[in-house]
Amino acid sequence: MLNSNNSKLYKTTFENGDVHFGRVASYKNYSPQVYLSDKLSTIKSNLKNPNRHNMTTEFELRVQEEYDTVKCEIIFEGLTLECCNKKDSLIYNSKRCINMRKSTINKTGTSKPRTIKKVYIKKLVNPNTDETFYYVDWSWAKSNPYFSKHILPDDSHPLYSNFKKLTIDNIIIV
Repeated sequence: MLNSNNSKLYKTTFENGDVHFGRVASYKNYSPQVYLSDKLSTIKSNLKNPNRHNMTTEFELRVQEEYDTVKCEIIFEGLTLECCNKKDSLIYNSKRCINMRKSTINKTGTSKPRTIKKVYIKKLVNPNTDETFYYVDWSWAKSNPYFSKHILPDDSHPLYSNFKKLTIDNIIIV
């Protein structure tokens, strides 16, 4: 299961019963002990860089103070999104959880839908898979900074060569 889309979820339990949940990409291949050591090395790295002094977390400091008695285990391994959802659920449901916030991952796919006028877009549906593809007028998209970043200029519509394939589907056609 060592792939860049997978993560491991770590549960760190302190002597008084407080717990912390952390996620690391699986390809780093951290054991629970290496995960804790990484927290200690983060503190040292932050101390060396004056721009990072205030970036050391309370969790890292607590691991440093209670390193000999803290217990760490891998409680889940799977797709990063599943791992984040599991972590959020555990944070919400645990009574002694010290996590300050929920999981953060690249949420660009969940941003608000963008609107585009019907005259600037063509829609194709693959009849075998029901997959939808959107093509946007290239001359219009070049003047629109958002859409120009999300176009495959080499992939044209089969009938309208000036329409290029959009790499996003979070759009509203008006």
